[in-house]
Amino acid sequence: MQDTMRSPFVRAILTLVFEISLVVLMMPVISLLTWKNSDITGAFSLTFYLTAIPINYIYNYVFDLVLLKRGKPLYERSVSLRIFHALLFEAILLPIQIPLAMNMLDLSFGKALTLGLSLAAVVSVYNFLSNKAFDTHL
Repeated sequence: MQDTMRSPFVRAILTLVFEISLVVLMMPVISLLTWKNSDITGAFSLTFYLTAIPINYIYNYVFDLVLLKRGKPLYERSVSLRIFHALLFEAILLPIQIPLAMNMLDLSFGKALTLGLSLAAVVSVYNFLSNKAFDTHL
């Protein structure tokens, strides 16, 4: 596998595939966790993931730049680096997700934090696996 940056087009496609699949996968999970109807959780999911798209794109671009500057391979990453990558991305999104959940889902701070941490745990695993697949096959 070569260690050159992906083109902006490929990077955009990967970001969109990741975020759109999360909307589809997570909307019913959020409905079950919050006991809210799918109209409300769908609006929340769509708003959140539309916000996450540019953050995801920029985050992965900057992460790859840092790896290149440190002389590290872009696609043959260690498990610990992949875990760090996934957890850091979710940590960046939590300060956006919590107030959005409080507002759109009418949740207390504690419930929004619990929801955010629960989703971050699940999405971190998905992030880890999807990035491993993207790095292996693209």
